Amino acid sequence: MTDKPFSLPLKPIKVLHLVSHPIHYFIPLYKELSKKKEIELTVIYQSYQSSGWLYKKDYLVDINWNITFFEGYRWKRLPLSERLGIPRFFGEGIRFDIVREVACEDWDILWIHGYYLITNWVCALVQKLKGKTVMLRTEDVLFHQRTQLKKILKYLPLRVLCSLCWGLYIGKANKEYLEYYGIPDERLRRASYCVDNDYFKSQGSLLLNERKEIRQKWGIRDNNPVVLFVGRLVEEKKPLVLLEAFKKVVRERNAWLLFVGEGPLKERIQEISQKEAIPNVVTAGFLDQKELPKAYTAADIFVLPSVRDTWGLVVNEAMNFGLPVIVSSLVGCARDLVREGKNGFIFPAGDTHSLSLCLRKLIENEELRTEFGQKSKEIIEEFSIQKCADLMVSAFMESQYGTLRTASLPA
Repeated sequence: MTDKPFSLPLKPIKVLHLVSHPIHYFIPLYKELSKKKEIELTVIYQSYQSSGWLYKKDYLVDINWNITFFEGYRWKRLPLSERLGIPRFFGEGIRFDIVREVACEDWDILWIHGYYLITNWVCALVQKLKGKTVMLRTEDVLFHQRTQLKKILKYLPLRVLCSLCWGLYIGKANKEYLEYYGIPDERLRRASYCVDNDYFKSQGSLLLNERKEIRQKWGIRDNNPVVLFVGRLVEEKKPLVLLEAFKKVVRERNAWLLFVGEGPLKERIQEISQKEAIPNVVTAGFLDQKELPKAYTAADIFVLPSVRDTWGLVVNEAMNFGLPVIVSSLVGCARDLVREGKNGFIFPAGDTHSLSLCLRKLIENEELRTEFGQKSKEIIEEFSIQKCADLMVSAFMESQYGTLRTASLPA
C-alpha cells in the first residue's frame, strides 16, 4: 500500500447501518454522516417503535422524546418493521427481508449496532461471504458482573462474530471489551460516544438568564447548590444510593437534590424523603429533549451513581452545561470523561459514604465547582458529533483503501 492519494475520482463508500430501532441519541450523528461526500449512508431499522410514544416497564408511563426521527438522512422503510416491537435476540426470528437487502444490494460496508439480534449475525455472515466489510459498534464493557455460565456461552460465538468485523469502539472500556473478544488493534478504530454538543451548548446560553425562574418552578427557592440526577429511576441506576448520600450531607450543608426521570423507584424516593425528613428533594418526572436543558441549567453538580451503565450519555449532556460530574466506578464513560480531581470524581459503585464525601467537597466550595465545570466544557469538546463523524469516515475509508485516508471525492 502507498500513502499517496488516489489520482482518480472515487465513488462514495456505500454504508448500510443496521440498528434495532430509532435511538434519539444517534439521529444527529446520522445527519452529520449524511453530509460527508466520502460516504453514502443508509439506515435500516428493525422496528420503528420508539419513534413515537414509547411504553417501557422501566418508565411506567408513556414518554415522547419530542424530536424528529426520520429527517436529514437516508433511511429505508421496510413494511415488516412497522408491525414489530423493539426486537430481542431471536424475537420474530431472522428478518429475511433485511438479509435479502444485504445479500442483493452492493453495500461496501455493513455497520451493525450491537450483537443482540440474530439478524445482525446472519447479515454479518452474508456480507463477509460476499467479500465485503462488516463493522461492529457496541456499548459493552467487561466490568459488569455476569455469571460464569453466561461468560462461557458468550465467549466462542462472540469470538466468531468479532473475527468477521472491524470494531468501532466508543471509549476505553469498550475497546478492552472488543479486544477481549478478539478484534486486533489493526481493526479497531475510535468512534466516540457523543451527544449533540451544539444543541446543548446553545440551550445553555439561551436559558442562562432564566435560571432563577427555572429553579423556582421546581420549588427551589434559594441559591444553594442543586445536585442533579437524570435517568430511569430503576435499581441499576442506583438513585437510592444518591438519596442516601445526599441525606448525609444535607443535614449539615444546605443543598437541593433534583431527580429527573420516571420509573418504579420514583414513589420510593418520595416515600423515603418524607419518612426520613430529608429536605429539599424534588422529583421532576420525565423531561423530553426540549425540556431537559432546563434541568441542567438549574443544576450545579451532576451525579450518575449507576452500577450498570455501559456509557452514560447524560454525563456528556451535563458537561456541555459546565457541570462538575460525579460518577460511579461502574459507569462506562468514567475513564473517558471524568478527570479525577479536575472536572469531577469517580467513587466506588454503591458506596454511599464515598459519594457523600464527593458531594460535600463540591457543595461547600463554589470556586471548585466553577473550576471543575470549566474543565468539563473543555473535555467534552473532544466528544462532539462532528469529531465522531470524522473518525468514522476515516475508519470507513481505511477499511476500503488501507492507508489511503487522504483520498477524497472531487468537490
